[in-house]
Amino acid sequence: MSTTQQQSTGLWALDKTHSSARFEVEHNSASTFRGGFEDVEAKLEYGPSGLSVTGSVRVESIDLADPQMRGHVLSPEFLDAERHPTLDFVSGEVDYEDGEAVVAGELTIRGERRPLTVRGKIGEPFENAYGGRSMAVSLHAAIDRTDFGLNWQMELPGGEPVLGNEVRLEIELELVEV
Repeated sequence: MSTTQQQSTGLWALDKTHSSARFEVEHNSASTFRGGFEDVEAKLEYGPSGLSVTGSVRVESIDLADPQMRGHVLSPEFLDAERHPTLDFVSGEVDYEDGEAVVAGELTIRGERRPLTVRGKIGEPFENAYGGRSMAVSLHAAIDRTDFGLNWQMELPGGEPVLGNEVRLEIELELVEV
């Protein structure tokens, strides 16, 4: 994938089969807990004012290695899925720095909207196997979960936290021109 600024125009929609939204967070001060979301929406648009990226995930579609943890993570102690059914990102400015896309925007979790800059690659359009055009996007960021009201915590016997505050986000998208 190239990370040079695109000269394309138009709207690009998500190919859900070839896209993912994943997260990871430190657990027990010793390991990494990973999960993701099955229901991802995203679009990329080149318009008169430049490039914009929007995306959301349906909270109920969370995919965890331990299904027994699901109810706890969807509860008001964490994501509060009943009152806040989606996590949403809306970009503002998209720049390129040292060959990397830098996307400034806002992330909303549990109704809390905070600025977030994601970095990565926005690839050049290419001809796909079905006669259309596709584009790959790979973005990553880290957030402090407590900035979004995700404050649940327990202490280990030695006083260390069970759950880290930094959550790393990895977004892999394949988009098709519409």
